[in-house]
This record gives sequence, C-alpha cells and structure tokens, in this order.
Amino acid sequence: MAPGSRQPKWDIYEAIILLHGYLETLQSSTPRLRIIKRISSDLRKMAINRGMEIDDIFRNEKGISYQIKSMESAYKGQVVCVPSTKLFDEAVSIFINNREKYLDLLEGAKNMVESKHNNRDAFLAWAEANLPAPKYKWIEENILKMEQLAISSELISGSIFDVVELTMLKTIYKASTKNKIFQIKNRKIIKNISDDFRTYMQYCSQLLEQVDQTGKSDEPIPDYTLTACESEFYHHLKNIVKLAEKTCVSYVSSIRSAEQYAAENRYTSCELFCDVREKTIATATELYHDSCFIRYNEQQHNKFSTAINILLESIGAPIPENEVSSPCRDKERTVDSKGVNTEIVEVLKQHYEYGFKFDSIRELLRFRQFADAMGIALPENDEALTAAILYSGTIVDDKVYFKNDNMTQELQCIVDDIFSSGVNVIYYESLFEKEKEWTESHVIISPDMLKEYLQKNISGCSFSKRFMVKGCRRSEKEAVTDEIKRVWGTNQSNSVYDLHDCLPYIPLGNIWRIISGNDHFALVSEGEYLFVDRFRITKDEENDILEFVERSCEENGFASLYGVPLGGIEEENYELTQIAIYNAIYKKVLSHKYQLNGKILSKGKTELDAITLLKQYIKNKDECTFDEVAEKVVELTGSSNRQYVFQALYDDMVRVDRNRFVSNRYVRFPVDEIDTVLSGFITDKFRAIRDVTTFAMFPLCGQNWNHYLLESFSYKYSRKYSLRVIHFNDKNAGIIAEKDFNRKYNELVAIALARTNVELSPKISGQYLFKKGYMAKSKYTKLDEIIQQALKLRNER
Repeated sequence: MAPGSRQPKWDIYEAIILLHGYLETLQSSTPRLRIIKRISSDLRKMAINRGMEIDDIFRNEKGISYQIKSMESAYKGQVVCVPSTKLFDEAVSIFINNREKYLDLLEGAKNMVESKHNNRDAFLAWAEANLPAPKYKWIEENILKMEQLAISSELISGSIFDVVELTMLKTIYKASTKNKIFQIKNRKIIKNISDDFRTYMQYCSQLLEQVDQTGKSDEPIPDYTLTACESEFYHHLKNIVKLAEKTCVSYVSSIRSAEQYAAENRYTSCELFCDVREKTIATATELYHDSCFIRYNEQQHNKFSTAINILLESIGAPIPENEVSSPCRDKERTVDSKGVNTEIVEVLKQHYEYGFKFDSIRELLRFRQFADAMGIALPENDEALTAAILYSGTIVDDKVYFKNDNMTQELQCIVDDIFSSGVNVIYYESLFEKEKEWTESHVIISPDMLKEYLQKNISGCSFSKRFMVKGCRRSEKEAVTDEIKRVWGTNQSNSVYDLHDCLPYIPLGNIWRIISGNDHFALVSEGEYLFVDRFRITKDEENDILEFVERSCEENGFASLYGVPLGGIEEENYELTQIAIYNAIYKKVLSHKYQLNGKILSKGKTELDAITLLKQYIKNKDECTFDEVAEKVVELTGSSNRQYVFQALYDDMVRVDRNRFVSNRYVRFPVDEIDTVLSGFITDKFRAIRDVTTFAMFPLCGQNWNHYLLESFSYKYSRKYSLRVIHFNDKNAGIIAEKDFNRKYNELVAIALARTNVELSPKISGQYLFKKGYMAKSKYTKLDEIIQQALKLRNER
C-alpha cells in the first residue's frame, strides 16, 4: 500500500475483532491502551495473512483509538464521541441477537489472525509419519465415514477435518456407537473406523495443547506496558528469583487477576501492585481470608497464591495465614452453593457431558446461553461464574465435568476388585485397555484422562506418572519386581509372555524392561529368564569361583566369566542353558565385587572387553590368522564370536587374504593415487566392493592387491571413501562409498536396486544383491523394507 493512499474499508471480521476488544474493556481490568495495542497488532497480522501489503498507518493504534469510540456508539445505541458506522451496527446486532453467529465470526477472525493451517493435510502428514503403513492406508476413508454420519445426524455441516474441538468429536464418536444402522452397515470394519477416529481425536488433543502453549507469548512483557510496580516485580522474578520469562509473565498476570477479583468484590483494599506496602499487605490478607478466592486458587493449582507470596517476599512483608471459617465472607460476594451451584451442575449434566473448557471465552458465552434457556440466573462477572463452575464439577486437564457419583463408585469398585485379587500395581494404559467398554460408556478417551479420574477419586493408593500402587509410593522397578516375584510360581525360569498373562495390568514392554535389567533375574534365552533365588549353588562353589576370579584379576588384570570353575553347578541346574548358568553366577556371586563388560570381569569400572583384550593379544604380531584369533575369543568368552575377531583385526591390522592379516607396517598405501583409481570405478557416489573388477591400475603397496586388501584400505586409510558393510564377512560383500554420502547401508542397497530393472520380489532381488556382492546371503530380514524403498525411488524417476 502506497503511503498516503486511502485506507481499505473495514469488513465484518475486522469489526468483530474490534467489538471483541471493546467488550473486553468493559469486563477486564486490562488497561484500554493495551487492548487497543493488541487489536491493532491483530488486525495488521490478519491483513498480512490475507496477502495485503500494509503501511505504517494501516489499522495503527491511533486509528483503532478512534474506531473503538465509534464501536462504543454502536454498542450503546447513541453517539458517544464518534458516530457508529453501518458495519459496526451490524456487528453489534449479531452479538446481541445471534450469539452463535457472532462466535463463529469471532473464531473465523481469530483464525485469520493466526493464519490457521489446513488441518486435513496436517493430520494426514502426522498420521503418515507416526502410524504403520497398513493403518495409515485407510485412515482418511474411515474418518470420512464418520463425517457422513455426523452430517446426516446434523452434528456438523462441513468437513470433519474442520472440527478440532474434543467436545464435538466426542459427541460424534458417541453417536457412532449408538447408531445401529451405522454399526451394521460397517460391521466388518467398525473397529478400524472407531480406532482411526480415536487417533484423530488424539491428534486434535495434541493440537489444542500446542495451541495453548504457543498462544502464551515467549516474549517478556515490554516495560512500557507495565506500571512501575509491575515492572519492578517482573524484573525481580526474572533477575532475582531467576524464573523463565513465560513464568514471569504468568505471575504478573495472576497478580492483576487477583486485584480485579478484589475490586469486583468491593474489598476495602484492592491493590497488590502498590507503592504503599501496607495496602499490598491489606489486600493479600483480605484475599487469604476469602474462602471463595482460596477455593478458586486451589482449583487453579495455587497460581494466584504463589505469585502473591513471591510479591510479598519481594517487599519484605509477611505471608498471611489462610482462614476459611465461613462459606464466603459476606452476602454481597456469595455464590449460593445450594442454589446456583446445584443449577450449574444441571447445566453441566445436560450440555457438557464431554466437559466444559473453563478457559474458553466462547464456552463461557455458550454456558450462559444454555443457562438462560433453562431459566437459571448466573453471576454477571465471568470470573465469579468460572469459579462457581470449577467448584461445581470435577476438573480434568482444562475441562470441568459434572460430578457423577455413580461413575466414581463404579471406578472405586473396579479398582477394589483388582486389588482384592492380589494385584498391587496397575498401569493406567493397561486398565484403560482392559476396561474399554466401561471407559467408552463414560467417554474416557485416553489413559491420561483415566489417570486424572483415578487420582481425584480413588483412595488408599499412591500415583506415579504411568502407574498406581496399593498403599505407599514405590519406584517402578521395586513395584514391578515384587509383582513378578508374586506370580513367579515354583519354576526356576519363566517366559516374559507367561508372566504377562499373570500380570494383565502391567504392559508387556514394561515387564520386559524391568526384568532384563534386574539383578534378581538372569537371561536364559530370548524372552526366558531365571529367578536367581532359585539358582542352585553351594557355598563352597561360590568360594571357589570368588578365589579364581580374585587370583586371575591379580595376575592378568581381568578374568573371563566363562573360565570360572563350575564344580557340580551344571548337574544341579541341568535344565538351564550355559548362558543362563554364567549369568546367574555373575548376578548371585560376583556382581557385588566385579564389573562385567561382555564376558570379561574386572575390578571397578574399566574399558576392558573382549575386543580390547584381542587387540592386546595381536598388538606386537607381524601377522596372524583369523582362526588363531577366533580361538582366543573362545578362550576369553567361552563361545565363538566372528564379529569380535573381525573388529579387532580390521581395526589394528590389514587383511591380505581370506584368513591372513598382517601388521600395518607391512603395507605402504599411496592413498591419493589409490583414491584416484577408485574414482574411475565409483562414478555415482558408491559401488559394491566386487564392482572393482581389476587391480591392474592400482599402485604397488607391499602386498598383492585383492578385494580383501581393498576392504582394509577403504576401512581405515582412504581419505575419500569408506567401507560400508552389514557385518564383516569372507565374501567381500559390502559397499565402498564416498565419505560425505551419509546414507545408511539399507538405503544404499535400495538405491542400487532402484537403478536396475530387476524384479522387485524378495527372491529375485535377494539373488541379485547376493550375486552382485551387496549382501553375503540371498536372504535378509530387512529385504522387504529395502524393496519398498527401491520401488518408491523407481516411481520417483
């Protein structure tokens, strides 16, 4: 917009933003100038988001100061200072006569200010990134079936992806469970439809949380928007108390809200931000003697009292004690708990089965409409009404639900029945899944929501982040370990899956995690564990083992776990595997005194492991064979491990043929010349090792060139290339790639496959990759994943 050009006409959305701001000046203690500043900022953002070019004059604060007076004339129906306009009259008429339309326009205007994104595309992108491919494939189609139901039931009129409010989504979900025709028509996929819709509800819940978080400015309050006392308190919070800027802003706002409460309830003293210390103390004292304020403060997680206490400490004033002696301090400030609150409960019950969002201005306006229709008189002040609603229901997250005594009793019975069966630990996730029918009947849509109800209503328990226990608080490891012991039975060993069958209120993954890192249990085989207390070993056998390890550590600095004397241990524990026996020996006999690294025992924490010891073994050798070092691995660890051998030899020696390695000093690589030769073979970032089909061009290096020598050069000498393998092997299966081509091995194989016209089936692709030297075997557990990546790359060509 050119400077000095005529300003664009206002539209209805801008008028609604202005009206909303004017109404705030009537109800809020926020200074009028600050509201005008925000309106100006919002309207300028709206214009930019709508693609307009604006100048410094467009909807600036001076212009808004003038226009808000015009809006005041429209609202009061008479000229105050500036005559109203036809558009402003229309906006006020909508507000007075059609509150629903006003709220819709306000929401639309705010979306324009916030430049709201395409929710459908955002959700589908989120789903694709977070869900398995089979589930993602049908999710949009299943949600659209719910959309058709919602439209036919007149719950919505447009796209379901425009609906993000959980209240409406829960209404739609409940309608689907009660609509028999819908259930029968989609009987084969009804579970998938319900699961996918709950996934969308979960996404919207996260989205709203993000909006709430981003809606709170991370920027500090500019000094020019604060009074002198407010500014002093803000800087005290930031520089002395060392709070985050967001927290400082919140505390200043809390003090302002407390002052507003005091003013609206006609306190003798209404100032907390004040140069007169006695006035601040008087206001705080009166607030702390007001049971209504105290109750509201508690429901708001004590955010007001926390801010006030810090303010009092900053001025060196004592903190008053709370005195709750009567329902409210006087009749003028009373919200009749027997009258109004009972009626508020009725509004919640009839219209807010899925919760009332207590921090939403829009919901508060709707609440008043519902109450008006029911003939219920409510407090005129929004703060007082919000406090009454909070007092009249159960708070879960940012919503208030009507107090359902039946649900509380049912939940208590469910928990009591579970604990009476001997269970001592309940994970919210498991309880939510086991009691799915009950939770759905009460519209409890997530384990976190169930957790809130449990914490607020169930007695005799201690609650942690993911689970609850009967009685006193305990750590997760301690509680789950005791549960595992409780159901173990008489067996020496048990499988994790059998334990989970006996512990249905502990997720399988949690059992697996706790048992795998636990000194009370030793690994027998995959998913099978030994209860160490059931391991049979005599005191003499324990002493023999301790003496052997002590002597070996003194002589060598380490001992091999697999070298300890077993005596009659194997016979007494004949049903156990060898790995289980050695694991049990370490945990029962040695763990209190020795550190285990791989299969190597040492005193205290050291870097000693099998590979380190192998490197010590080959350190001064001119050459050695793979077989020789493999025997050393068995000596150290009690079992063979080819990768230990390869790792030590490739790190510290040079491979010259299939079985022979030589000291580094017997090879002299002219690195730059070799890299130049390799660049003639590797023309597109990488190649299979065996794609180097001749060594005629390679310079002399002290050893005869072959693919094994090339592997060693690429592994630790080349400046330009690096060796990539799934595992070290004897078949020269692997890739030589440019060092700055940072792709994982499977990605490289997929690219190589995509470059060919080979049939993308597991059998044909596996044979091709094996033959070309990309894999050491024609079968590979991740081959299907590689084929899918290759197919995608081919389609993109």
